[in-house]
Amino acid sequence: MVLLTAFDPWAVGNGSSMRARRWCEALESCGSLQVRVVPVVASNSASPYVRVILPDDDEAARNVAHLMSVRWRDWMVRAAPLPPAAASAPAWLGSALVAELPWKPDVVVAFKMAVAPMAADLAQECGVPLVVDLDDDEAELARACGDEQAAALERLLQGVGELAVTVTMASPLDAATVAPRVRAAVQVVPNTVELPDLPEAAGMRGRALYVANFGYRPNREAARWLLDAVVPHIEGLQQLTLVGALGDRLDAGAPVVALGRVDDPATHYRDASVALCPVLTGSGTSIKVIEAMAHGRAVVTTSVGARGLGLVPGEHAVVVDHATDFAAAVTRLLADPDSAAALGIRGRAVVAARYSAAEGVAAMTAAVGAAVGDFGR
Repeated sequence: MVLLTAFDPWAVGNGSSMRARRWCEALESCGSLQVRVVPVVASNSASPYVRVILPDDDEAARNVAHLMSVRWRDWMVRAAPLPPAAASAPAWLGSALVAELPWKPDVVVAFKMAVAPMAADLAQECGVPLVVDLDDDEAELARACGDEQAAALERLLQGVGELAVTVTMASPLDAATVAPRVRAAVQVVPNTVELPDLPEAAGMRGRALYVANFGYRPNREAARWLLDAVVPHIEGLQQLTLVGALGDRLDAGAPVVALGRVDDPATHYRDASVALCPVLTGSGTSIKVIEAMAHGRAVVTTSVGARGLGLVPGEHAVVVDHATDFAAAVTRLLADPDSAAALGIRGRAVVAARYSAAEGVAAMTAAVGAAVGDFGR
């Protein structure tokens, strides 16, 4: 099998790399796996996986005829112009990868829509099915954020739906909205995490934590809302720690400690009694909410942070959208460590039942198996 991914599974600090890693685990469990990292979004120079070298402008111009070949002509007319990320990873590179493979794959999996055309070219060259993990509804999120690339992302989504046998989504909500817009079968593959050992301590009183990739616009906006509109109204907050890529660039004063990327956030989850996920916009499901619950931490989030997870508000996590309500919920949990610990235990049970790594591997292998079975029918 071959996995083409826009996010390096070896990278740390963002949910997309975590999901890419889960795909590696799933496909490795099915047999031999070759991973090609297409650095459209992020890559780790120390990664053990093969990095695809993207063409410069001159090389892309020289190979433009490939994109107007019989294989791609009609598709490009419908999909062009592509969003920048997809344009930087042209479809014709898929055929070029064939010579690098030690064996012919029996299926090609693409993680993220931007690399799907390249993966489709490889799959067509090898005569095997294509599975595309969209993860979330990028086009709808772009529309909600007023992003000028929304129309291009929608064209790409529909085009990918023509190329793939199966597309997968993290959220059942997104699966329901994407299904009428694509030809491919749509399956739900949930975001999942490893279930760590539960820390003996229930966290340090008065400490809260927000873990996110702050290079991602919705997370930056969430952090700004948290710092400006929520934190001033939280009582008993001794320290709020922000952990994640570019977190150290956030303008924050006491009692906020803004850190950057860390190799392992487990220590920070151990030290906090409450984990926050104040996202206001987004699609898919929030892997950071799942991760925080897996660590047994009480979670306060928004309806966007809880979307698609099937959480019962107040039972598995506190779900509030107004700034003062968010602050009040954090204040209550900081003042009542026993209630916070109990909420964390209930949330962890949900992760163990629905969002464990084993559940993710099973869903991914089932999606691949279905695509292989449907191919050529």
